[in-house]
Amino acid sequence: GQHHAFVGVLRSKGFCWMSPAKWSNSAGNDVWRHDTAMYWSHAGKHFGITSAGKWWGTLSKEQMQPYFANNMEEYDRIMKEDWISEEWGDRRQELVFIGTKLVEADIRAALDECLCTGEEM
Repeated sequence: GQHHAFVGVLRSKGFCWMSPAKWSNSAGNDVWRHDTAMYWSHAGKHFGITSAGKWWGTLSKEQMQPYFANNMEEYDRIMKEDWISEEWGDRRQELVFIGTKLVEADIRAALDECLCTGEEM
């Protein structure tokens, strides 16, 4: 039979940066979701993607620092580990898959097919 990358996945969760064709265009809405961190949650037959707030990259580094006044180690960790570039900040895909007989390379390849091209960015 044909192998499917996600067969055996029992649970998956994490944060994702989405680029839908278009959501709502009401005033003040983040229409393209570039500023909104989305939370991916899957267990068994249940799957959901909900807003998890804004990416830190929507703020300047000067605006971010007061949020970490009591924990500058976390600010430094975000800058070192999560900050992708000056253009995109901490926007990224960070997903975990839990299951049996998973083939990481197959899951990565299937997800990579969903990424925007350089031109689409």
